[in-house]
Amino acid sequence: MEVFSCAVGTYGFECKETCGNCRNVSRCLKTNGKCLGGCKDGFQGFLCKSPCSTGSYGVDCKEKCGNCLDVYKCSYSNGTCLTGCVAGYHGNLCKTPCTLGSYGLECRGTCGNCRMCSNTNGSCLTACDVGYFGEMCKTPCRHGFFGKNCSHTCIKTCNGCNNVNGLCDSGCLLGWKGYFCSELYGCSPKGYFGSNCSIPCPDVNCQECHMESGICNVCKQGYKGQRCETVSEFADIINNIKFYSLLGAFCLCLTVIGILIGYNIMIRKRQLTQHQPYDHQESCDVNLPDVSRDYVNCEELREMQIYDTVQ
Repeated sequence: MEVFSCAVGTYGFECKETCGNCRNVSRCLKTNGKCLGGCKDGFQGFLCKSPCSTGSYGVDCKEKCGNCLDVYKCSYSNGTCLTGCVAGYHGNLCKTPCTLGSYGLECRGTCGNCRMCSNTNGSCLTACDVGYFGEMCKTPCRHGFFGKNCSHTCIKTCNGCNNVNGLCDSGCLLGWKGYFCSELYGCSPKGYFGSNCSIPCPDVNCQECHMESGICNVCKQGYKGQRCETVSEFADIINNIKFYSLLGAFCLCLTVIGILIGYNIMIRKRQLTQHQPYDHQESCDVNLPDVSRDYVNCEELREMQIYDTVQ
């Protein structure tokens, strides 16, 4: 009696059954179809005819699929996500998170102004950088605010300001200039306003007013108030200082004049003494005034004569 063996890849009664996804089909038992060398990647079971369950793949279906957009489209054999990855992952297996600074589908999104964001939706995991706010830190500070948490207020004379450092890089309101719009400028000469600087400032005691509105910015010395209508205490002090300064200067002038007069008299006395020589005896005997007997000293009479000459 002649015995026949099933061809490779077949088994069973009259070799009518086909072997499963055996790793080595030649090792498929002819009797029951068991794969003696195990199953191909992506298949499992006694006969290696069952694909891996959803979410698994590979040898003996031991590997877990990555972050596939559709887990049912994960290749049984190698785990490739056939329809792409969910947001936040990239690569064939969708197991690699987006690199730092990116997020979303295929990692095409760019994180906002923060040091670290969620790789899936871009929400910031750290605080926003200076000048930004919001969940994704992509929104600049609102008009008129700047700095960390947008908590600082722009200078009032700015036409808005830089959301990071507060510089008035959007320009100043009319009548102001400078990086921080702190330098006042206006019509020249001061004291006028209007497009042609031809209208006097409306307040009498105003030294410098806004070139457009005419509102006083700088009062004349000695005045204060919104309309420079009040005399300042500082002005009273200044006036007192001026008065006493003038009084002191006047007294000083009188003192100097007195000193000069005295000095002049002293010089003239010396000149008379040096340029009018005379004999002591003659001075006593000639043209002597009629004096009382108390003047017995000739020298005393001479001094009296000099005094009369000066007079």
